[in-house]
Amino acid sequence: MAGLHAPWTPLASWASNPAARSPAASRGYSLGSMPGTIESHQAMPLLARAAAGETLEADQARTAARFALRELAQRHPGRSVEVRVPFAGAVQILPGPSHRRGTPPNVVEMAIGVFVDLCVGRSTWDEAVAAGEVSASGVRASLSGLVPLYGDAILARWR
Repeated sequence: MAGLHAPWTPLASWASNPAARSPAASRGYSLGSMPGTIESHQAMPLLARAAAGETLEADQARTAARFALRELAQRHPGRSVEVRVPFAGAVQILPGPSHRRGTPPNVVEMAIGVFVDLCVGRSTWDEAVAAGEVSASGVRASLSGLVPLYGDAILARWR
């Protein structure tokens, strides 16, 4: 039996290309085009409509919130504050002490509509907190100065 099987050797592309080792690659698509990735041409018109005062349908609001959460995490990287938007997602932002397990010490949580309104400037952080629309726990749990994410000039291009 000793000569029946050749010793195992990894394929050259598998060993030299980390992206080829990903589960996504085994399903036939690249990491840049993962299913579920929301592109700007899908979300920005929705955010522009929300900024204009239109009420978005639930799936549209969820799409806009997921895109804005990703944008928030890209603009303010870190693991110090967790921003939760139920049914849309959660991201960790801002540099500082990070947490790895359990409930983080700094958590901001709000509904999808509140988050979208903050991102497009229809309401301010202080207004949302005063109205009780935001749950914020921890000394660093504030999005003041981080929102709105999109100004009028950017949103006007997508109307």
